[in-house]
Amino acid sequence: MAPQLLLDQLRVRGIRSFYILDNAMREEHFDAMVKIFSDVGYAVVSPNLDGATEAEVAVRIDGAQILRKHILSSSGMRA
Repeated sequence: MAPQLLLDQLRVRGIRSFYILDNAMREEHFDAMVKIFSDVGYAVVSPNLDGATEAEVAVRIDGAQILRKHILSSSGMRA
């Protein structure tokens, strides 16, 4: 609960974060990070979740930025 309140206060003050996960991360660690960041209010945008194309990911990131959300992404599909 506290991390979500902190992030809300930052967002209200115009401070947003954009965190990019490393593709070399093990799958179970990636899944845990997605859950943690989702639970605290981040917009999670990654082709690793639903096979989105690079263009679709860019549109989703733009949408999250317009809504002034904190964003978690990954740098592309995992091998």
